[in-house]
Amino acid sequence: MITTKKLLNNINNNKCNIHPTKEILSICSNCNNEPICIKCITSSKHCGHQFSDLEDDSVISPIIDEFCLKTIPNLESREFIKENEINQEKLDNNFKSIGSTLQSNLDLITNKFTELDNIRARIENDLKRQLITALDENIEINITNKLTLTNEIDTVSKMIKFNQENNENIINNKNNNNNNNNYLKQTIKDYYLSRSILNKKIEELGYNDYKILGKINKDKQDFNLIFEKSILELKTPCSEDIDFPIYKDDANLSNSNQQFK
Repeated sequence: MITTKKLLNNINNNKCNIHPTKEILSICSNCNNEPICIKCITSSKHCGHQFSDLEDDSVISPIIDEFCLKTIPNLESREFIKENEINQEKLDNNFKSIGSTLQSNLDLITNKFTELDNIRARIENDLKRQLITALDENIEINITNKLTLTNEIDTVSKMIKFNQENNENIINNKNNNNNNNNYLKQTIKDYYLSRSILNKKIEELGYNDYKILGKINKDKQDFNLIFEKSILELKTPCSEDIDFPIYKDDANLSNSNQQFK
């Protein structure tokens, strides 16, 4: 396939357009008089085609005449060089517009993700601070709970020991209500404390429960909102359509009506 790029690359040499290192040997009559080399002749593309020798004046003469008398004047009359210089300027302007838009989008994304990162850092530090505070609070609670249990164990041990050592005196003096009845006073105190200890619920010795899941979900929603807003702010690059007047890829190079736009 002869593309515009290949054609332009080989325009100033006598090598094959398809195989730039090979000399042109013939012309393929089935492919609009395409100049071909030995590799082209043996390729599947030209299998079964009819070839003309470069010295065959009946083939070469009409090609030269058409090129010199029709194609070149056609190129000159339509000022293709000038038109393509204009198109080059359009390409530059389009590239500048697209480049400016893409750079703007790049700056936007960079700034938004910097903003998101700053927000993430603030949220992270806030959550860490709250968790550290909750941990410190529960450390204090744990110390208090352990101290409470230690004191209760000591109190209960003393109650049991006092009762075991003074059980007989307690029973014998239960009807002695005078103020000097120390056995009675101690027993009443122990009774009150024991009832308080036995009625205590286990959850009263619990810890502070920090609810973090709901806060994380809210932070995720805020993140998503900022990210989606950033995407909506991105601009779509656009450019002006350019009509190139010179060669189309795969154009029939022997026919000026198909050769140009």
